[in-house]
Amino acid sequence: PSIKTIPKKYCNENKNLSDLIQKSLVKVIAGMNESIVTYLRLGNNLIVDYILFNKFFLKNLRDNLKGYDVFFVKVQVSLETANKREQERNNICPLGPVSTYYSQVYDGLDYDLVVDSEKNSSHEIAIQIKNFIEKRYI
Repeated sequence: PSIKTIPKKYCNENKNLSDLIQKSLVKVIAGMNESIVTYLRLGNNLIVDYILFNKFFLKNLRDNLKGYDVFFVKVQVSLETANKREQERNNICPLGPVSTYYSQVYDGLDYDLVVDSEKNSSHEIAIQIKNFIEKRYI
């Protein structure tokens, strides 16, 4: 399916976004999804940091990735810690504060691996992902 034909109900998932931002966001996500597939089609291995806040965008991405060996990693963190980290970095996502989309990211999505960024350092998480990949392919 083309991302240009997003059902209206999905475009309204984030009611706090203005129509202009929502339309721009659709173009950005469409471009990102297409570029991910292009990189894979050209034989590249990828790690993509993607905030899966909209189920249609996720469905579109998964549909486009059919035929490629892909897995999804959930980086788990409490809302309190996510808010604290966001304030420490002094950068707000274009979607708004993390509290705006936090529940959507974790709502009913199937992940292949779950890592906890409160209990583990980024280095430890990298090792967990590496071990997951090795077990999957060896």
